Amino acid sequence: MTNENLSFSSDDGASTSTGLLQREVTELIHELQSIVTSPPFYKSNIRPSITHEEMALREERYKEIINRLESIGPPAITTLANCYKNDDWTIRYTVVYSLGEFGEPALETLAHALGDSDQNVRLAAIAALGRIGEAGLDILIHTLNDEDWNVRLATIKALGTIGEPALPILTGVLNEGDDLVEARTVHTIIDIGEPAINAIRFALDSKFPAVRREVVRDLTRRLSSYHIENSDSCIKKATIARLLAVALEDADGTLVKEIVDYLSGIEVEEFFDKCDLDPKDVINAVIDELVIRSSGRPGNYFNSNIVTMTLMGTVNRNPQLYHFVLQRLCDLAYQNENEIRDRAVAVARKLDAGEFATLVKNSVDEYTSATASIMRILGGSEASAFFTELIYQEFLKNH
Repeated sequence: MTNENLSFSSDDGASTSTGLLQREVTELIHELQSIVTSPPFYKSNIRPSITHEEMALREERYKEIINRLESIGPPAITTLANCYKNDDWTIRYTVVYSLGEFGEPALETLAHALGDSDQNVRLAAIAALGRIGEAGLDILIHTLNDEDWNVRLATIKALGTIGEPALPILTGVLNEGDDLVEARTVHTIIDIGEPAINAIRFALDSKFPAVRREVVRDLTRRLSSYHIENSDSCIKKATIARLLAVALEDADGTLVKEIVDYLSGIEVEEFFDKCDLDPKDVINAVIDELVIRSSGRPGNYFNSNIVTMTLMGTVNRNPQLYHFVLQRLCDLAYQNENEIRDRAVAVARKLDAGEFATLVKNSVDEYTSATASIMRILGGSEASAFFTELIYQEFLKNH
């Protein structure tokens, strides 16, 4: 490629200094072209025969060129924008990719590039808008509805690069019903990290089963495959405490098995230590999610087996936690007269009916109507013994 291939605008009376700058910018663009149209910048299906050291050198040189162009200022951006008019797609790709480093002054050219005839250039423009940040959101919103799913997926990735400011847009995508796009969106939201915790919870409550399943599987895979101590804090907080909610609606039990297998396959105490989590906080969160919060769902969504397995996966190596769980369920049963009491007792019955009955009776100085109601729900030999005792005490009072 010769310098004549590049189009520049300059006044006939430009100074020698301006001419030298334009010549330098031309040379830098030539060098950028050779860098950004090859790995690691340009992704192709052909495996590159290049070492990691060579890639690192290219990345370093790219930064040096961008820094120099930024120091030149507006003339460099103008020259880059003019070069976009070139017929060679690799030059247009170079321009678009590089403009992602120059912020808002590059927005007009990048917006124009979204209509480029070459898909590589269009995708590079989307990625560049993501690197610019929040200022690119108004433009990226439009590419979310592109007919080309590659463009839509690239847009989601760019929104993930922008991060927290893009979360309202990303959560909106979860309601579109496109499984492929929604799956990528779920991964992108979780990648954002701590600021995305509410978006993750929103996804767990999606009306689309595919979205809920993808959240569960993504979070579980991350905890299974990554070093726990390096996992993002939002994953630590969201996973164990909340992802089982979606399993309540999983008709064939696939998700339940995946999650319970994961929980039973780890050293629980080691897990809590590495995650810097208090097991009691996790237990409370699980009960809040699967007993209290799930009470707002239809009755057939509640599955005491799932709740029991989840709690057992947390406490099976620590007897003190076992007592803590039963006491928490006992407190819930006394504090509520609705279905929360029913669900708390149902879980406690599966954990240890006898120990739970003892806690229920010992939690009050005198038996109340609540005590009787809890024991009636508990049923079994514990309830029979309780009501036999009540009848005997009543007999003693009267005689």
